[in-house]
Amino acid sequence: MAGKHTGQGRNMKIAFTADVHLRTAAESIDKYNALKDILQKMIDTEINILVIAGDLFDKQFTSYEEFENFCRGYQNIGIEFHIIPGNHDPGLKSGSFAADNIIVYDKTKLVNFEDSRLPVLFVPYREGKTIGEEIAPCKKNLEPDGWILAAHGDWLGSSIEPNPIEPGTYMPLTKKDLLIYKPARVVLGHIHKPLDTNNLHYSGSPVGLDINETGKRRYLSLDLRNNNLETRTVNTDVLYFNPILHIYPMEIEKTYLEDQISGTIDGWDLTEEEIKKTKIRIKISGYTSDKKALNVVIENSFKKFNNIDTKIDLSGVYLADNYELNEISKKVINHIENLDLDKNLPVKDEIILSALKTIYGG
Repeated sequence: MAGKHTGQGRNMKIAFTADVHLRTAAESIDKYNALKDILQKMIDTEINILVIAGDLFDKQFTSYEEFENFCRGYQNIGIEFHIIPGNHDPGLKSGSFAADNIIVYDKTKLVNFEDSRLPVLFVPYREGKTIGEEIAPCKKNLEPDGWILAAHGDWLGSSIEPNPIEPGTYMPLTKKDLLIYKPARVVLGHIHKPLDTNNLHYSGSPVGLDINETGKRRYLSLDLRNNNLETRTVNTDVLYFNPILHIYPMEIEKTYLEDQISGTIDGWDLTEEEIKKTKIRIKISGYTSDKKALNVVIENSFKKFNNIDTKIDLSGVYLADNYELNEISKKVINHIENLDLDKNLPVKDEIILSALKTIYGG
């Protein structure tokens, strides 16, 4: 049977985040601040339901009181927290919280929110199970293209990057599942990187957990009347970037690297305030005739950033001071640059580096 839930008189949009990995409030200041920012933006846009699609808490952390008190602070204004337990939340149960505005889905449940057209099927993480196995018993209540799936696990339908923190497969969802059960949209937790593929989405973690979780963070807003999905930026305490730059032997190495760095920074699209809270780890790979000159270019190009995480990593840069080999490499690079490559092949930089390794060794 489908459960019924009210929207407290606001519009029928709900917000999604996941993979917060909370510990104590003192250890999780940046994470609570990210949640506060999401909640304020929800209030500003008259959204009162926040779905947290798994891994609300960090591994082996079972002290929930601080989070409950945090949620109580939003109870009088009608904010509700709908929580799907993830693989890090095995202890989360429907009775884990006394606060009325915290709902935990420790069992798969189809929920019809008041005034919405699309019910939401909440699927908690089950070790050793697939998401499809959890959907199957509910199939008779699922109108094709007329429901939303919210769960925590791995999407096996494309080349989405796995979670590097947790190798292996966690409660998978397959293309076959989507063909059989036909959700109108899927929102998942578990992968910390924001990802979108057709009608399937990972919101990503609301704040980078370390420097490997890069870029601006986001949450999702879904209208349950018309299936319209919007992404909204989370104002986080810190932003991480770890650009990997490439250099090749050429007369214009300095200009080439400067242009590459400029394009990389422009792609981040940072405001002055965001620049102040950005932490960067820089790695460069390739071949050059002057390592010291490269280091100077990088330092000058990133000088407006105050938080360079570690010393610039030049361990992947090799000296190319053989004239004959340099001339060969220039011709090879030019040839590869002009190839019309299949998008499924490795990117040109990877192909060039492999070719240069063959030419120079190393």
